[in-house]
Amino acid sequence: MPILSEKDYIALALFSRCLQTHEAAELVVKQSLIDDVWVLVRALVEHAVNAVYMLYVADSATAHDFNDYQDYLGYKVLLDLKGTDEPMLRKLVSAEGGGKCSLAL
Repeated sequence: MPILSEKDYIALALFSRCLQTHEAAELVVKQSLIDDVWVLVRALVEHAVNAVYMLYVADSATAHDFNDYQDYLGYKVLLDLKGTDEPMLRKLVSAEGGGKCSLAL
C-alpha cells in the first residue's frame, strides 16, 4: 500500500468536502432555491480547484502552509476581536483555558 503524504491527505479531505457540498446543493435545488445554490457551486469549485492543485502542483511546503492557514486565520480573528472588544476576548480566552493562540494581552 502506498504511503500518502500530507498533500495527499489534504486533497482527499478537499474531495470529501466536494462530495458534501454537492449533496448540499442537491438538497437546496430540490427546495427550488436556485439562486442560493450558486453559493454552494462556488464553494464546490473552490474545493475542487484546491484539491487538484494539491495533487498535481503543490510541494510539501505548500501543503504544510495550507494546513497551518486555519491556525493563522484564528489568530487574525483573535487580533480583530482584541481590537474591537478586548474585555470580551479576555473572557473568552480565560473560559477556554488559554486556547490555542496566545496573545500578549
